[in-house]
Amino acid sequence: MTKSKFSNLVGVAVLALTIGNAPAAAQSDEDRACSLATLKGTFGLVATGTRPVPGSNQTETHSTLALRSYDGKGGLKSWPIVSQGQVSGVAQGTGAVQNGAYEVNPDCTGQTTLTIVTPNGSVQLNARFVIVNHGLEIIEVPVTPGNVAAARLQRQ
Repeated sequence: MTKSKFSNLVGVAVLALTIGNAPAAAQSDEDRACSLATLKGTFGLVATGTRPVPGSNQTETHSTLALRSYDGKGGLKSWPIVSQGQVSGVAQGTGAVQNGAYEVNPDCTGQTTLTIVTPNGSVQLNARFVIVNHGLEIIEVPVTPGNVAAARLQRQ
């Protein structure tokens, strides 16, 4: 075998070993699958953005604090603490539980459906989320028309 053929063969072998090991090298603790059980417990929620004002055709900017509890089986409950809306003003949580459901995909993305009750009526909020930091945090964005916001939830 000539020197150039040997060099080419070694180069191809090194490249094949590098490519063959790339997926294994990229996998780590964070490449594990998620499930409904990944979300179990109570999370603090902060959300900011714009939303429709129930009972009117207006939208408003808002900041909201709430607690949300996931049961590890696809059910969730939310307790609003306070929400400050540009049009609706300050709304203190009434202690009323808002019920919903969630789904989790193996890639740690998912979706929620939550019925939010306000003094002006109720709205169904649909959102998509990603689970981060080993299940200790959730980043969520509503996909219900009229809502443009971002929420961060941290496990208590």
